[in-house]
Amino acid sequence: MNCRDINRLLIAGTDPSAWPAEARAHSESCARCHDLLGLEFASAAPSQPAFSPAPGGVAQAVLKDLRPVTPLAGNGVLTLVLVAAVAIAMALLLAIIGAKGFPVMSNFQRIAFGAVLIGMLLVTAVAYVKRLVPGSLLTIPVRPALAALSTIFFCLVAWQFHRSYDIPMAAANLQCYEDGVLGAAITFMVGWWSGRRGFWKGNRAAIETLCLLSAAAALLMLTIHCPLQNARHVFIGHGGAFLTAIAVGIAARFYRLRKR
Repeated sequence: MNCRDINRLLIAGTDPSAWPAEARAHSESCARCHDLLGLEFASAAPSQPAFSPAPGGVAQAVLKDLRPVTPLAGNGVLTLVLVAAVAIAMALLLAIIGAKGFPVMSNFQRIAFGAVLIGMLLVTAVAYVKRLVPGSLLTIPVRPALAALSTIFFCLVAWQFHRSYDIPMAAANLQCYEDGVLGAAITFMVGWWSGRRGFWKGNRAAIETLCLLSAAAALLMLTIHCPLQNARHVFIGHGGAFLTAIAVGIAARFYRLRKR
């Protein structure tokens, strides 16, 4: 029995346990055949993992900090949560500064202004949620929609608000502007917190859309809060806060574009 005979047995696929005694004796005495037989067994064995298992202490240290991942809710649920969070925040702010605007409005004014302002809030909220979804193919023309609704709002103001008041209007304008900016800032923080689990980092469009949402929420809050039905006051005080929130969003997006 020689090396050639061992090669024939390997090529034939004969089980080494069934080899003749001479073949087993030759494979044990011949270094070449012994190594060849070892390679044959290694190729038939299942592949071993490339990495050895981590020591027990390391595995326990890693596993003890793991927590189950909660899947993201659907877009509709996220939108409802966002709108509810903003509404609660605005209600708390109105509880502090007062809600005297809607009580002095006529029924037509409540319906018209309410429909337009709620439409602005919903459009911007849905658009913001869509911006947070990675790879979302549904785009909402939030800028044109907001521009159209805000135009309708200020046209209603010019049509309906003609009262004059014997009070320092400059101070009233400044007060409503400050309240509106505060409401926009609170809305931004609420929206930022609500969207932290979304595709936030580096999402410039989401930042701008959140500022548009903040502007819409501030305008709704001021309309409910302020009892002054004077068009000039609304244009300066309320409109100033509204445009400030929009300008911040555009500036933030432009800054991030320049930074990149």
